[in-house]
Amino acid sequence: MRPDKFTAKMQEAFNGAIEMASGLGQQEIGNEHLMLALLAQSEGLTRPILEKMGVAVAPFTAKLEA
Repeated sequence: MRPDKFTAKMQEAFNGAIEMASGLGQQEIGNEHLMLALLAQSEGLTRPILEKMGVAVAPFTAKLEA
């Protein structure tokens, strides 16, 4: 995997996931970290796509955080 080949938004999410995992004292980046980072992007596509699919984003986010 070459993060330098990711889009700017994906690099931002990947870095956010790293920071999140590190802040929680976890050495491994999981899918949950990456999804939370994608959901946290103010101009990202993840949240609008999930909302269009009918996903209740707030409870989904809470479950990821748990």
